[in-house]
Amino acid sequence: MKKWLLRLLVLFAVLTGLILFSLKIVSGTSDSHKRGLEQAFSEIFKGEAKFTALKQFNLIPQFTIEIEGLQIIGANSNGNLTADNMLIAFGPIDLMAKSRLIEKFNVKNLRLTEGLYTPLALSLTDIGIYPNEAGDAGKLSFKGTYGVQDMEGEFAMAVKSGARPKYFFNEQNAFALHLGQVQVTGLFLPYATGGAKVSHIELTADSGKQKLECAALENKTFEFSALIDDIFSKIAKVKSPQDFNKLCGSF
Repeated sequence: MKKWLLRLLVLFAVLTGLILFSLKIVSGTSDSHKRGLEQAFSEIFKGEAKFTALKQFNLIPQFTIEIEGLQIIGANSNGNLTADNMLIAFGPIDLMAKSRLIEKFNVKNLRLTEGLYTPLALSLTDIGIYPNEAGDAGKLSFKGTYGVQDMEGEFAMAVKSGARPKYFFNEQNAFALHLGQVQVTGLFLPYATGGAKVSHIELTADSGKQKLECAALENKTFEFSALIDDIFSKIAKVKSPQDFNKLCGSF
């Protein structure tokens, strides 16, 4: 999986290891399945993984994993990752063909310690893929806190209809993120040469007295990791209109 997806969703990173692991075992939720998946998660995240319960593990007709009480201690020798519940599902053929189609993804109460995958501590009460009201598109949405500030956002996704809808990213996908009083909008380019990027970035903020805008970034393209490592870290420090203007002038 690409580095950008590891940073944003973290749990998507298990897929590569799980593909190989799933070929060696059959479906089930026995203790042996649970221990095998814990070992696979431990190797992928380079830490000690434990689950309270393995609720689902199926290969056919849908590759499905549902875990309760996920804990990864010492991930990358740098911090801890926990989640109350994780559900992920693919079509078996799509998974083996690496077709970038996903059927279900949802994580409840995901918590990352500071410095693990993001500069500040990240806590998301919900992160998942959901259809729109018409069912003709989808979105990857999330909400929680980044550092001490409230955070929420969504990335547009396309959908392939069928008995089980399948979601995927296009070459360009609109996104909108709120961190504290600052909103970030732009385009997400997951398949750009050299790795995922973001472009057409615009920042806005409501100071209570006036609406602040910054379009200085809209003609620049950034590595996706820069959005989390650099831009978000600077936004988290914005406490006044002066801070916002300084932020805009720093790019």
